Amino acid sequence: MLADARVDATTRETVRLLVSEVVTNAVLHARSAVDVTVRVLASHVRVEVEDGSPAEPVLRHPGPSSATGRGLQFLDRLAFRWGWSGSAIAATPSKCVWFEVARVGAVPASR
Repeated sequence: MLADARVDATTRETVRLLVSEVVTNAVLHARSAVDVTVRVLASHVRVEVEDGSPAEPVLRHPGPSSATGRGLQFLDRLAFRWGWSGSAIAATPSKCVWFEVARVGAVPASR
């Protein structure tokens, strides 16, 4: 995944970590198929993770001894921008959580 030679190693590792977190959330909470789209743009990498649940992702603040609940905290801290869209009205409920990671040395648009 993300073997594009134009993307520096730091950005690739950040994207890999965040994809892992967002896909894990989708598998655990949506319990549906998951589609991942990665786009390499001039200033950043954009990732979209779609699943079969319209439920809003919840940014939690677990205690220090909690073993789970930090995925969206990583996303909030490491992505320069992120969000989600969902639909419970469509024939098949769905949600897309997306995030953008700035490429090292690039200056993306502000949050």
